[in-house]
Amino acid sequence: KPSYRCIRIKSYGYGIIIRYRAFSATPRTDGNSLLDDVKSKPTDDQKMESIMHQIRNLDPFAIDNKLALASCQYVLRYHEQKLRKAAEAKMAHTDALKKEQRGDLQFGYILLQNMLEDTAHTQQKLMSSTLKTEVARKLRDGGLLSESFEEMLEHEAEFTEQHMMIAFGTCCFLGDWPRMVRYGELLEKRHTDRDGNDTGKMPSEFAAVYDLVKGKYALHQSNARMERQKSLQWQTWRVLNIRIRLSEIDCEEWKEKQKEAMAEIVGESNTDHEWEDVKDSGYPDLNKQGAIWQIGSFCQNSITLCGPHFQDKIHVIGKEEYLDERKRYVWTMTEELNLVQNENADKLFTGTYRLSQTAALPDNVERTMETAPVHMHWDCELYLGEEIEAY
Repeated sequence: KPSYRCIRIKSYGYGIIIRYRAFSATPRTDGNSLLDDVKSKPTDDQKMESIMHQIRNLDPFAIDNKLALASCQYVLRYHEQKLRKAAEAKMAHTDALKKEQRGDLQFGYILLQNMLEDTAHTQQKLMSSTLKTEVARKLRDGGLLSESFEEMLEHEAEFTEQHMMIAFGTCCFLGDWPRMVRYGELLEKRHTDRDGNDTGKMPSEFAAVYDLVKGKYALHQSNARMERQKSLQWQTWRVLNIRIRLSEIDCEEWKEKQKEAMAEIVGESNTDHEWEDVKDSGYPDLNKQGAIWQIGSFCQNSITLCGPHFQDKIHVIGKEEYLDERKRYVWTMTEELNLVQNENADKLFTGTYRLSQTAALPDNVERTMETAPVHMHWDCELYLGEEIEAY
């Protein structure tokens, strides 16, 4: 005889999620066959769809905790692959795809919530709350993210380094700056060599947020949160245009390098630096992800620029490291946007753009013109379009 149960999740971003489903009054099962299929990590599209169909029809009140955990991990992996394939095929993310992903993530959250309430095992609680935190972030829901992270913190004594990195990133989204700095300092200590050099293991996409919060703005020194966590929003705006005008090129003591770089950019005889569009179209979107700003590079596609969110300011930094062709030293490319909102036009932000290139040389290698640092500074104008729905 079927029994009707209500699955209810408090969701501050999307309202109340309520699902009424008819579940068979069957005893809890471990679903060994499905569990084996999920753990096999199939790549065949037909097999993946078959597994996903079975997961969507699970009774969350009558499955084994191992299956609940593995199923939610599969949901995340399934949609990551699906979105990647859509991006490779240059397909627009249709409303149907967004709806399907959101529904599957919500159901995955339900599976994890039931698992968390059902088990007394500390490690299972930690795994469940950690995965819930990841799912809540992908749902772009500040309320669920805050609640799941608090559940995760109940097991802080059991944190591995991976958990610390997840917590560090989650604090960025929540604007929990004191706790973010604490985790950042712990990660720095773990990944600093005997000479005090950073070995680069901190999550790179949040390293800029950490530097700005701890350094320039000292946000961690205030106990007040930048925004109420339960009202945090994930928003996206189109960038209509970005205009730049060269201000200066600084190569430190390498004056010949400065002349060379200037000639390459503006020409030998051009002394007037004029405004110009960065490109004709195809600018990256500006994203507000909870308590941080995020935008892709408009010069180096692989760089993502991030920084703490302010109502009237965009200050984001991104870095990328790469080896030179002879693999003798590491180059670091740094981009920085520092813009403030125009008083008379709220969609216009003006300020500066910086692109720096530096090489870290071994102690036994002398710096030359070839490896001289280059810091290029531009005046910058960024024009925002309308807010768009993004997932």
